[in-house]
This record gives sequence, C-alpha cells and structure tokens, in this order.
Amino acid sequence: MIPDPTAGPHGPDLFTGGGEAGRLMAALDWSATPVGPVEGWPASLRYAVRTILASRFPMIITWGPQYTQLYNDATPP
Repeated sequence: MIPDPTAGPHGPDLFTGGGEAGRLMAALDWSATPVGPVEGWPASLRYAVRTILASRFPMIITWGPQYTQLYNDATPP
C-alpha cells in the first residue's frame, strides 16, 4: 500500500496547540517563503511540524534548498 501524500493535518489544525511558535506559523504567509504554501506541503513535513509544536523539548526542522527553519517554543532564540 502506497502512503497518501495528502494525508495528515491540514489548514489551521496544523498549527493549533503549538504555543507562540504555532501562532506565528499560522499567521505567516508561507506562499511568500521558499517552503511554499501549506496546502502544498508533503504529509511528512506536516507531521514533523505537528510533532515539534507538540513537544516540550527543543526541536527544529530545516526544510528545502534554503534550509528554512521551523521550531517550537522550547527552542532558544
């Protein structure tokens, strides 16, 4: 069975419960970034973002050719 790349958290639910980092991510116009619009993100990225936002431990993702950083509230500035 081939995984469905469109599965996983979508839209506003993706960032819900993610603290300040989640609120900032939800407010960002991702289409103006190298990562592109959230609707085009693969399921693997959406699941990874949900994982870091739900964690109380410092976590960061770098994504894409420009290594755009996505991180949670526990990650020091």
